[in-house]
Amino acid sequence: MRKILYFLNLIIIIVTITFTFTTNIAYGSNTYNHNSVINDISGINTINDVTKNSTISSMATSTKNTQSGYTILIEDDQDLLKDSDYAELTSIMTSLSKYGNVYFKSTKLHTKNVSRSAHDFYYGKFGSDSGCLFLIDMGNREIYIHVDGEFRKTVTDRKCLTITDNVYKFASRREYGMCATKAFKQMYILFEGEHIPEPMKYTTSALVSIVIGFLITFMYIFSKSRVKMAPTREILKKAIIHFNVSNFKGEKTGERKVYNPPSSSSGGSSFGGHGSGGGGGHSSHSSHSSGGGGGHSF
Repeated sequence: MRKILYFLNLIIIIVTITFTFTTNIAYGSNTYNHNSVINDISGINTINDVTKNSTISSMATSTKNTQSGYTILIEDDQDLLKDSDYAELTSIMTSLSKYGNVYFKSTKLHTKNVSRSAHDFYYGKFGSDSGCLFLIDMGNREIYIHVDGEFRKTVTDRKCLTITDNVYKFASRREYGMCATKAFKQMYILFEGEHIPEPMKYTTSALVSIVIGFLITFMYIFSKSRVKMAPTREILKKAIIHFNVSNFKGEKTGERKVYNPPSSSSGGSSFGGHGSGGGGGHSSHSSHSSGGGGGHSF
């Protein structure tokens, strides 16, 4: 019996792992197909669609998509981007600007609160308007995606974490331009209604499934192998009981008197009052807390 249970458990594990990797590969193929899709839509990056406010440099460039009204902004304060990075990076950023402002920034923070700094950078440029910021912080060595407005409905906080999980290795290899380009591409893929790779999600699901499979098998074997205790009634039915009483004697050892007073009743009344009081207050504060996101160290 136990061999059968172990065999069934092994089948469950194999099926789970196979499903996980099959799904992951399928999503990966969708992503690769989008490379050609993104090249096809690069046609919107024409002079008629885009108005440049400054020339591309190693520090900053600002571009506006006149069709959507959103802005493409690059602020490379740490001079991380190579000249060869700009063509592909600005292409995908302009494509993504159909859905919101697209902002790239490299900096070196002197605070550990990267998420708050990313929010402040974006809010300082665009307020709570729809859009995203891809931040590379060389101080904490962390990449972070901040999303706001309608943009956040598609690129959720969880998706931000997934995207940064997928691209942080490029930053670790000092391929910062490729890191940002891949991140913006995956955001665009989400807006096109397709999937992005989520390897950590499937790995976690596989591990959880394996653990659950082992627990179920263990609990089943334990319940079958445990010796059950017979009910007390059944034990008494089967028991052979004898009582032998002989030379029974009764002996008085003493006596005791107990006083039992007559019952009495009493009544009374109590008076009370009422009190009243009151108070009130109102506090208010103003803030510009909005948006969300996620990041990954590198």
